[in-house]
Amino acid sequence: MKNALIGLLLFVSFAFAYTPHYGMHSGEQNGLSYSIEYLNPPLHLDFPSGGYYNLAAYYIGTTMSYKITLTNVEKRTFKNLRVIGVQEYLQGGIVPEQSWNEETMQNVLFNGLGQTFFVSELRPGQSVELTGSFAIPYTALPGLDRTRLLVLHWQGENAQSGARGGTGRVIVNDAFAGVYCPPA
Repeated sequence: MKNALIGLLLFVSFAFAYTPHYGMHSGEQNGLSYSIEYLNPPLHLDFPSGGYYNLAAYYIGTTMSYKITLTNVEKRTFKNLRVIGVQEYLQGGIVPEQSWNEETMQNVLFNGLGQTFFVSELRPGQSVELTGSFAIPYTALPGLDRTRLLVLHWQGENAQSGARGGTGRVIVNDAFAGVYCPPA
């Protein structure tokens, strides 16, 4: 009986250790600190009703530039990270609200609303700054917009390619990593 119990415990421990984690990588999001800074806005606006103050504001038809700062706060090294900044309307929607998973991720990479960066290695305590831009279309509506931040582990052989192949596991999916405003 004792040997059967030990065998069962070993089996359960072995099965748990090799259970794949789909979607959010278990516990890894806490290992990354991040921020988004909007660069050189022509003005700042307040939206007290929504609790937003001193938001960077850009005119429709101009280019919004931003900087993503990603810092490793863990004692381990992260490798083959894909970092994606996706521009979405908070009010109305550049893209309709959708689930963010491996299937829809491929559409984000190629729809022109996301900008992708590759970080081959991020060591403990190391930070990286990634600068991007987004041309605010003339068809945009006035109102609040947001930058969704996605950070994924990516298979090494596909991490730097623009190919639709490969799989990425989501570490960070923050729909409100940054909020800005294009006024009329």
